[in-house]
Amino acid sequence: MLVNCFFMKRTFYSMLTLLACAIGLLAGCTKNESPDWVDVDKVTVTLDAAGETAVIIAVESSTSWTATPSASWVQVAVEATTLSVTAEPNEAVADRTADLVIQAGSAEITVKVVQVGRESQTAYYRFMTDMQGATISPSGKFVGAYTARVDKGGQIEWEVYLIDLATNEKKLLATLPYSLYQFDGVRAVTDEGIVFMDHDMIQTVLMKEGEADYMLPGFEDVEDIRIAATSAGDGSVWVGYATGPTGMVPVKYVHGVPERMEMPKTNFRGQEVGNVVVRGCSADGSMAYGSTWDNLDFGMLYWDKDGHVHWAGEDIYQVEPTEMIGPMGEPYTDYLVTGLQVQADAFNMSPNGRYIGGLYYKEEVNADRTDVVITQIAAVYDTEEHKTIILSDYSGYGGVTAVTDDGLALISKSMQSYYCQTDVVNLATGENLGDGIDYVMDKFGLVLPASHGLTYLPIGGQAAFGEEAAPGNNLMWYWYVVAR
Repeated sequence: MLVNCFFMKRTFYSMLTLLACAIGLLAGCTKNESPDWVDVDKVTVTLDAAGETAVIIAVESSTSWTATPSASWVQVAVEATTLSVTAEPNEAVADRTADLVIQAGSAEITVKVVQVGRESQTAYYRFMTDMQGATISPSGKFVGAYTARVDKGGQIEWEVYLIDLATNEKKLLATLPYSLYQFDGVRAVTDEGIVFMDHDMIQTVLMKEGEADYMLPGFEDVEDIRIAATSAGDGSVWVGYATGPTGMVPVKYVHGVPERMEMPKTNFRGQEVGNVVVRGCSADGSMAYGSTWDNLDFGMLYWDKDGHVHWAGEDIYQVEPTEMIGPMGEPYTDYLVTGLQVQADAFNMSPNGRYIGGLYYKEEVNADRTDVVITQIAAVYDTEEHKTIILSDYSGYGGVTAVTDDGLALISKSMQSYYCQTDVVNLATGENLGDGIDYVMDKFGLVLPASHGLTYLPIGGQAAFGEEAAPGNNLMWYWYVVAR
């Protein structure tokens, strides 16, 4: 009986224990203890470039805490209920970031630390997706732009704008009926704010405040004047081309007075010359460059300060008559050429006229003499040294679209000249300084979309201008950055 009684008591207490455990499981199965916690009054802190001015973070926690930065440049000092955050100086223009993990027992919280870059130029940035065409003046003072709008009556009209880059103000220069004007783009704009619009691909319409619509009259035996570029400053020199008796001829205006420019004796292939166009000029207008335009050869020319015309790349330029075999086995003579080419860009010549960017072009006959093998490499012609600089690391690239006075060349990454992203290359050292986006980041402290292409660096280095292919690649969007 004693044993049975003991067994009954033991069984009873065991049941009580199981019941208590069950209740405990329903209640959480563990002892009810307060969890660890930590809280801060700032989840992001921003430090200046010097990093010496501390930012204080108030910390509350259930237990003692620690602070651990993810980067060595972040410096912390822990006190009882505060955390002092400083940093080593940031010598770069770009911001840098790090995480600061504050931990109290099993609890932790992350504070984002941002340190701005060194003192840099703040800048305006505008991406003109609302414009159908735009260009910038030589010194980066103005952007000329245009677009088509539907008026209240449902009629399409053109709006031509002048943007003052010093104030970022956009001024409407003219509103013109779509039915009377076939605008194809903004060809040029002067540093004084005169805008040159392409009309029907053959004429120039001038736009300026107070006189927002006039065309240049013909002179001598030419007509349909088309201005391609202007000098810097007062914009007193305009260069371009016109329709003459036998084709396109180069023209120049100085203080409004027109003149014919010298023609080359032959075209790019050493034959009778036909069309010759001017694409751009130096800052003072004393030099210019352009091309022949026969058989789509685009052989690059330049005009020196005395007005005489030369082949850009004249140190390598040659034409070689070559016996070829046609598709039916018939022999014929072709004229294979080596030289420089240029597309319809307005800023290939450096402002001082020393450098002209283009594309090295060489034709060679294949082994069975039935076809021509073409080599194309980015290149620059030095008009002072009379020497072609072939940038051999950039075979397969497009041409050089712009060159600064100090020898920074913008090299198109694409053979499609109408749109390009560019690399920035130092001609003196051959060093690749990164792409155009890297340049803008370093110069202006702005991060641009990777799809932007840098096409021109205006005189003075206070602005940058570029473009991007709009969806469908049948329209260009333009952007600019200017120091403010």
